[in-house]
Amino acid sequence: MTRGWVRLAGHLDPGECAALAKPETLPWSRMAPKVGAITQHGWFAQMLFHQAPVPVQTLGALVLTAVSAAMDQKLPDWNEVTWQRYEAGRGHIDPHRDQARYRGLILIVTLSGQAEFTIFESRDPPVVVDRWTTGGGDMVLLRGADLGAPGVRCPLHAVGPPAADRLTVTVRHNERGYGRQAAYQRGHLSPDQAAEPRVRHTSSEADPSLLHHHARPPRCAPQLEAPPASKPRAPQR
Repeated sequence: MTRGWVRLAGHLDPGECAALAKPETLPWSRMAPKVGAITQHGWFAQMLFHQAPVPVQTLGALVLTAVSAAMDQKLPDWNEVTWQRYEAGRGHIDPHRDQARYRGLILIVTLSGQAEFTIFESRDPPVVVDRWTTGGGDMVLLRGADLGAPGVRCPLHAVGPPAADRLTVTVRHNERGYGRQAAYQRGHLSPDQAAEPRVRHTSSEADPSLLHHHARPPRCAPQLEAPPASKPRAPQR
């Protein structure tokens, strides 16, 4: 994690990705279309990590243990899981950093779909330091706040519009405590979800209805070797 990000292409197979899917009872909410100078389009759903489907908890535990051992330091425990849905041709997030309250490690898994994932050195002027097309089964590890050294932040990154609908799941530690509507994602329920029952997120007991995705645990924990550095190149719009 010396550069602040690691991509593990195709680490999970389709069956493992399916096991990480959002619980059907958890409704989607719409992302705010603009937060400051950042524009975005998509949907999200959140819940407590310890109430997430068992395969999500299993993968999270494996990754956290592996990275903690590799860095020889205890990382903050996960407490928040976010699923995101991006519509073909529209879904995106402009260059941004996850807020400083997201400390330690950030895990992003693409469950389905493809999109351009870009790491920037700066937003204005835009300077690209790495870029790839992320696809189903890819895992991306991002440095959260204070990981490795006090004051460091999440890398500046963006996700472009997918050619087909894209689904992801993100696992983080929110030092302010779990909150269903993250500040950078506050939005509204979709019309087709407005009447659906809400899932309680305050109980310390896991809701059995949320643990129906039983599948074999994901394969062995990832090897944490960063990919070769890419030469900077101008972003393609």
